[in-house]
Amino acid sequence: WGREVYRFNNQPDRVTQLDEEITKLLQQSPSWYSDAGSRVIVGRFLLPQGTDPKKVLDGAYNIVKRQQPTFAPAFVASGELALAKNDFALAAQNFEQAVKFDATDADAHFGLAQAFAASDSEKAEAALKAALERNPNHIGCLLLIVDGHIDSERYSDAETLLTAVDAINPHHPRAA
Repeated sequence: WGREVYRFNNQPDRVTQLDEEITKLLQQSPSWYSDAGSRVIVGRFLLPQGTDPKKVLDGAYNIVKRQQPTFAPAFVASGELALAKNDFALAAQNFEQAVKFDATDADAHFGLAQAFAASDSEKAEAALKAALERNPNHIGCLLLIVDGHIDSERYSDAETLLTAVDAINPHHPRAA
């Protein structure tokens, strides 16, 4: 997550430095990162580094799901990976499990909204509402609503939300 903080605050040099530091730590002491939370974080780190998604799924997320079957972050990470592969049914399954195990997680509800966006607008809208109830400043949710406004040619509403996103984080890459 530190990478994202630096990336969203327009510090690409620090992202590169952090990537190098994390890689070195993972190589030097892999056993330090074998608990459930660390495995999920390492998986999220490895994906943008070019690691095969199937290896991350099998070598991190699925191991966590077997060892701790109610650990919601593993289901959120698996759902995000399924979304990246446009497997919306699998994404929905994972996000539904995440919501079941941790109904307070706005990201789980947001993922569910994304998974249902193309196939079930009522479920998507309910999930989006649930996410925003938990975090009214959830940028992903706000940008998903912006996309809907643009698709419906409600440009003024989209502009209003983009202004809100800019106030939350002016460096967010999708807010520009």
